[in-house]
Amino acid sequence: MKTNSQKFLLVKPKVFYHNDETSHSNVFQTNNKLNDVYTKSLREWNALCNKLINYGINIIIFDGVESSPDSIFPNWFTTYEDKTYDIFSMEALNRRTEKTDEVINFLDSKYKLKMNLTSFEEKKMYLEGTSSMVLDRKNKIAYSCLSSRTNLEMLNIWSSARGYKIKFFHAYYQNKPVYHTNVLMWIGDQIIGLSSSLIEENVLNELKSSFSEDSELILFDEHQIACFCGNMIQLNKGKDKYLLLSKTAHESLNKNQVTILNRFYDDLIIQDISTIEMIGGGSVRCMIQELF
Repeated sequence: MKTNSQKFLLVKPKVFYHNDETSHSNVFQTNNKLNDVYTKSLREWNALCNKLINYGINIIIFDGVESSPDSIFPNWFTTYEDKTYDIFSMEALNRRTEKTDEVINFLDSKYKLKMNLTSFEEKKMYLEGTSSMVLDRKNKIAYSCLSSRTNLEMLNIWSSARGYKIKFFHAYYQNKPVYHTNVLMWIGDQIIGLSSSLIEENVLNELKSSFSEDSELILFDEHQIACFCGNMIQLNKGKDKYLLLSKTAHESLNKNQVTILNRFYDDLIIQDISTIEMIGGGSVRCMIQELF
């Protein structure tokens, strides 16, 4: 069972601005009155794609939609090694328009649709894919912090169909539920990144006990989580393993943490996406979708 993918999908934004429909639940968004937000974000997005190409990472690119500033974050579907995929329910109305025929037709050409959870949007029940759930694909465990975008009943529906065990918990930043699990946690082949301060100690210990014994744990404090250290992603190219992280995240790491990461990865791929992070409230993991 593969833990991490060799192919990735990104969405080129047609627009980018502060999404008022998501800001009530995403405390990492900032409605900063920057000039030329779209121009700056597109420059950052292009630089990220060019860097991935230069590293030989296999990526496929689709165009976003004008109706959603968050189409740059393609977290509404998930693919699996058995060549199936799921479509998820999204909380914000304008995020639902990101489910384009172009991407769905591509997915249908490569995978078989197993679950389409879109109908639950009418019931105000949401599960936002690989943002709501951080998947340990090897051990079939889904880690998930509950929020308005991550419904426990939806988790149970999905896990029952997929045969995953659910480890759900609560996490808070600035006294508000953390909107997505993947800003707190990521899983690599042999290393797991996790918040050390936004989760209660007894819950943190319970999560630790569920991790593989051969996985090293690297913990990030509250400041580092706000700098998106919990939003990294492993990228594979053949036998080479890279860790993609933002410049913001990298600059918040201490020397020991950098040493640990360098021990597990052939290289750290670091990119400045500070405008995207500030306005969108998400980082590199949110911008890239694994294709198994």
